[in-house]
Amino acid sequence: MPEGPDHGLKADITVVADVVFQKYAEHKPLFRQQQAFERVGIPLSRQTLCDWTGWCSDQVVPVVRLVREYILRQGCAPRPGCDQADDADLAPAALNRGKQWCRLMLEVIRAMGSNL
Repeated sequence: MPEGPDHGLKADITVVADVVFQKYAEHKPLFRQQQAFERVGIPLSRQTLCDWTGWCSDQVVPVVRLVREYILRQGCAPRPGCDQADDADLAPAALNRGKQWCRLMLEVIRAMGSNL
């Protein structure tokens, strides 16, 4: 079993993944998850749940870097000073969708607070 996020607690990675999934995919705040754990007799602090969430975000940094590098290599990322409206008028519809996807992914990466 992988070592837990705080390097002292042996947390099953599936529990940590479930906490992150519930937080972001199910929009379940950590305080509600803490209450759910307490109901079944598992005393976890909200700080522990927060630490697990942060640990998971650290683990995906290499993936985010690879996605960013891939997008930049495709040549569909907006260049500094490039007007996206001008770019859209020149390309066929399918290419526009591809460029929009790349721009969206770059925005997601930027939203993650990274200068990767």
